[in-house]
Amino acid sequence: MKKTLCNEEKIEGYVYSIESNNEWNNLSVRKTKSNSKNPGEENIFGELNVAVDEDVLYVIVIHYTYVTPVYKKSGKENSTYTTFKKIIENPGRIWIKGGKENAFKVSCAGFSIAINDFIAGNGSKDGMQLEMKMVLFLS
Repeated sequence: MKKTLCNEEKIEGYVYSIESNNEWNNLSVRKTKSNSKNPGEENIFGELNVAVDEDVLYVIVIHYTYVTPVYKKSGKENSTYTTFKKIIENPGRIWIKGGKENAFKVSCAGFSIAINDFIAGNGSKDGMQLEMKMVLFLS
């Protein structure tokens, strides 16, 4: 009998903030530069901070890289992009700006752990970070 192991993680909580200690990592809409593979393409990049308890004792920082409006292969709308766009456009629904009562409740899934032992352009050493693939609204 073959055993199959499945390691799945899901993080649920309130959108606490979309700002980072490093301004470059603030969750925001960006456009690719002229020397990129797809010049001028709109995408969302940055960190989403999720409070996983009611007392804000634990805030998990999740990093997202290059979330585009549509999937390249299928051409279908990317729901993660739509969710982020709504979060960015509604700052009053972020805990630190509008309070817990107004904050979006989200579920984040499909992650990988990245261990980055290199010096960033700003001189800081980046450590371990969570890279998520999907985020959905719960409320």
